[in-house]
Amino acid sequence: MSKYWKCPECGAEFIKEEIEQGLVSPDGVCPICGHNMKKERIGNLPPSPSVSYKQLGILVLDGSGSMVTQTKELITKAEAVSHSVTELFEKMKGSRINNHFSFAVVDFDEKAYRKMDITETEDINAYADYNPMHVKGGCTYLSSGLEEAEKIADEFMNSGDKETRSVVVVIMTDGLDMKMDQAKETAQRMKDKYGKKLKITASCFGTRDMLESEGTRIMEFLRTIVTDEDMCLETSTAADLRSFFIASVSR
Repeated sequence: MSKYWKCPECGAEFIKEEIEQGLVSPDGVCPICGHNMKKERIGNLPPSPSVSYKQLGILVLDGSGSMVTQTKELITKAEAVSHSVTELFEKMKGSRINNHFSFAVVDFDEKAYRKMDITETEDINAYADYNPMHVKGGCTYLSSGLEEAEKIADEFMNSGDKETRSVVVVIMTDGLDMKMDQAKETAQRMKDKYGKKLKITASCFGTRDMLESEGTRIMEFLRTIVTDEDMCLETSTAADLRSFFIASVSR
């Protein structure tokens, strides 16, 4: 039996034990969309303890040249990513507990670009351009994106009580990293540094013409990066990607 409960309304996923302990929502509703979780027969929710927490979601988004290829929806992958990020931020800004969340956005090709610094959810412009490509997309260096994410995570964790802070690094890529060993080392260093306070999730964003063998190789690599293989997924549409983003930050 899965340890996670998935909201039937918005698709956000939560750890059942944390729901039952009242750590997710004091009044038993999905903090993302407001759906009544008590009706899903996951157990009676006791009164919530006084919990103060802050979570930072860092989106690490592939801006390499291949992001100009099309998805099943006949838009470019870069455009699909922008739509998905906008929808994620719309959901989070409407959340009843949005004051607990902050976000940052990093784009990468050969270099990393900090598109949005650490920003409280209520201050985010959900309708900004979140297309991860710059003037010209280069090669895929996820390692550069992860190194920038580590700097941002350090800034966040060192700016308050580490006991009440956590970080979720959400990776989207459509290719193999040109420096895989370096990416693995950075991910492991972050895991060692922050332990259970850190989650790393990843999605291989596929195309209509991606070879099965290519997707398999990318997924095998990403599984060495993430903290939970359940959150290493292959996606092919903007809707898939949006659901992946929401599930990642809600965990």
